[in-house]
Amino acid sequence: MKAVIYFVFKDSEENYIEDIQKQLTYDVKQFIITDVINPSKSIYTKIENIFYFKDMTSCLNNASDILNYLEMFNYKQVLLLNPNKSYDSNQLIFKDVSTVKEEFSVVNNIL
Repeated sequence: MKAVIYFVFKDSEENYIEDIQKQLTYDVKQFIITDVINPSKSIYTKIENIFYFKDMTSCLNNASDILNYLEMFNYKQVLLLNPNKSYDSNQLIFKDVSTVKEEFSVVNNIL
């Protein structure tokens, strides 16, 4: 199974989630990691689950735990996206969950 994870932070101005969702023609589950207390419900109708943390640093630090959670439920590939950026279809490339977990272990060591 494939998962898309959006990082949504309260200091963000732009939001291209709807544009990104239109490009996802395949069957994927979508998740949000956020520090926004009450996100707009209209934008997030296709979202499977929203993971809330108190600030941006906590969101990034706990991303590896969420990847472990997804891996427990047989998600094999993941795509991490910043909804403040627009993407074209050739930029939407899924990576193996274990590869992304390794990348986040490096980020967590820096933070």
